[in-house]
Amino acid sequence: MAFISVLIESNPVSFLWLYQHRIGTISFWKIITWGGEGWFIGLVICLISLSYGWKKGVFLALGTTITGLLAQTLKRSFFQSSPRPKLYFEQIGNPLALPENIEVHSIHSMPSGHTSGAFALCFLIIFLFPNSKYNFLWLIGAFMVGYSRVVLAQHFPLDVVTGAIIGFLAAILWSKIAYKMTDV
Repeated sequence: MAFISVLIESNPVSFLWLYQHRIGTISFWKIITWGGEGWFIGLVICLISLSYGWKKGVFLALGTTITGLLAQTLKRSFFQSSPRPKLYFEQIGNPLALPENIEVHSIHSMPSGHTSGAFALCFLIIFLFPNSKYNFLWLIGAFMVGYSRVVLAQHFPLDVVTGAIIGFLAAILWSKIAYKMTDV
């Protein structure tokens, strides 16, 4: 319990450090963050369906949809008033210098839906293609999506870590369930 308390208390400090020491341009991270959006995940699923068959597409679509529903349920039910960095720092009287041309949200911070979607897609693809030499790229991409959510001032690091854990666990659970139900 003490570990969780330390994580929560250090969350704003770790956010500020990552936000102020970001690598790359805001434009670059705006593109990277697309990797966690539903339209991008859907596009990847369509491409995999066309290349490897509809069963794999359905497996990915259901797995990522379940993950998205889980993340959004948590975000809107249990953490509905959790402030995002913009609101948090305004409330303590230290407003952030925010990136231009980005719609920065104020609430529903926990967990990061983009990160949960990116990690679910990553691990579901790794499950489908365990021997692919490109799996490390999916993993790097998922981590980059998570990092983008912090440097774009959309989430605290703990939101991103929680989203990654949700995506990973949902993908593992869905893989075990779907594997028993059908030959993917």
